[in-house]
Amino acid sequence: FFSPLALLPCATSLSLGTASLMVRVLLLIVSSTALSVAQMNKVILPDGIVTGLGARCMDGTPGGYYVQPSKTTNATKYVIYIEGGGECRTLSDCQEWYTSHNANTSNWPPTKVLAPETEMDDDCSANPDFCDWVKVYIPYCTGDMHSGTQMAPNAAMGGYYFAGHNLIAGVVADLKAKIETSCTGGGCISNGTATAAAAEHSAGHTGVGSPSHVFVVGSSAGGIGALMHTDYFAEQWPAAVVKGAPECGFFYAGVTAANDLKAGVPTPAEHLGFIPDWKPYLPAACAAATNGNMSVCTDAHTLYPYLQQPLFIRENQYDTAKLANCGWNGSTDYLKLWGGWMRAQLAVIARNPKDGFFSGSCLNHGGNFGWRTSPVVNGVHMRDAVSNWYFDKGNVALQYTFDNCSVSGGSGLPCTAAAGSSVCNHLSPSPSPPPPGPEAPLTPACTAALKRDCPGLTGAGAACATCVRAHATDLRGAGCPQEYQPVYDQYCAPAAPPSPLNQECMAALLNDCPHLQGRAAACRTCVTAHRQDLRAAMCPSEDNQVYANYCANDALHAGGVGNVGGGGGHHVCDLSADLRIKIFGI
Repeated sequence: FFSPLALLPCATSLSLGTASLMVRVLLLIVSSTALSVAQMNKVILPDGIVTGLGARCMDGTPGGYYVQPSKTTNATKYVIYIEGGGECRTLSDCQEWYTSHNANTSNWPPTKVLAPETEMDDDCSANPDFCDWVKVYIPYCTGDMHSGTQMAPNAAMGGYYFAGHNLIAGVVADLKAKIETSCTGGGCISNGTATAAAAEHSAGHTGVGSPSHVFVVGSSAGGIGALMHTDYFAEQWPAAVVKGAPECGFFYAGVTAANDLKAGVPTPAEHLGFIPDWKPYLPAACAAATNGNMSVCTDAHTLYPYLQQPLFIRENQYDTAKLANCGWNGSTDYLKLWGGWMRAQLAVIARNPKDGFFSGSCLNHGGNFGWRTSPVVNGVHMRDAVSNWYFDKGNVALQYTFDNCSVSGGSGLPCTAAAGSSVCNHLSPSPSPPPPGPEAPLTPACTAALKRDCPGLTGAGAACATCVRAHATDLRGAGCPQEYQPVYDQYCAPAAPPSPLNQECMAALLNDCPHLQGRAAACRTCVTAHRQDLRAAMCPSEDNQVYANYCANDALHAGGVGNVGGGGGHHVCDLSADLRIKIFGI
């Protein structure tokens, strides 16, 4: 019940002299033209890196990036933003994607404006934590979720290159070339032997060693890129503190497509991940553990347990792009199921002390993850939640922030209220808090602390349990029991749970036995193997109840979706660009 939060080690401070060297090297990354306050300058990758690593855009033109150096002693600290913009999976899709995206570097403008009110903003009043960090922006010109590793054009897919991962690797190599071999006044600081291409490219530049801090972010397809590559950046800069905060990029959270739900079958794993035509990069730990299983290592739900670096997941609980990909046609029944799947995934993430999340009950894909556009959830601003997590400030309540309004006395539909400049589409108003649960034998002081720290969560089950754990130190100080069960039973337990399987049990099942819902024999074997863990997650002690409600062939019909339809195509939940554009225009 009460467990301490593990803290990451802090990086050693750099001397002022070293920091000033870094300022000079990063100024040399861009052209000699003075930068405006809120702009980044374009860098085209050199031939040696393009040919050596295959760092190309879709049409074979050299990859590139934009950069704004730090103007302070924070020049060892980087925010790396990976751009989003859909993807293509067929020849016709790719032809359309190429013409509708800026996939040729020769057409890129020489400068790019920093996005205001985000981690990329250089206005310290709006972005105090990251305003003076180095800003690196990686445009999206490959149509492959930043995943491809192809070194040659794909003839079957129109002769396009799918080299998104290669391009990210090229950006890292180019940055290393500028900072690893650094000379000034006849003296050099070197962290290793540069490649011939790097040495050629860095000639005449000065600089310093590897970054001390890296913050990897991105949205939608760029969020997928951030999720897939945070470990990669850590491998490239092992001495740095590397963390990732993807937004609307968690494709998918243990979901079932609408048509599959109607048919009573689970959505195949290969419909949830990437496609072989991209020859996608797989995060190292997942690739090693699964023998390179592409479906497992490119679907967020099955990939997540293998990711090593700290992650802060920023997701709307009812993401319209993901819903469209999976065939949602407006049915509120399917929408309710979707919200439950998403909250079950959040419960899985909440078990990991290195990670965190911020999730409103919003019917949006993106566009609401800026410092001002994000809704306020439980009194928490997203900027404060990100800051608390990245800098290990220790406020666990901020680390796991989500709105449970749709469950806590609500309709099961999107319900987070938006105010001012915040954006959050919702279908029902936030409900009034439910009445408090029984106090005895909890002491009056403990009950008062619960009502203060976890208001409106009486009887809310898993959401209440998450809040109780987040306020562990304060509640213990107020005299609440050391043991978990009495607090849960008397404050958190639902009076009449809608299903024998509560949300924490479902989260454990989705974590331990992913994609086995409704697969009777295989699911039973998995449940039996994980019996101890599942019971610890408050699954029924009788295995038959778990089998009947999760493993049986008709378990997928629970909740009855009625007339849900849509989906179609060769993949249902496959980030279909056509469906996303037709339904939502995104």
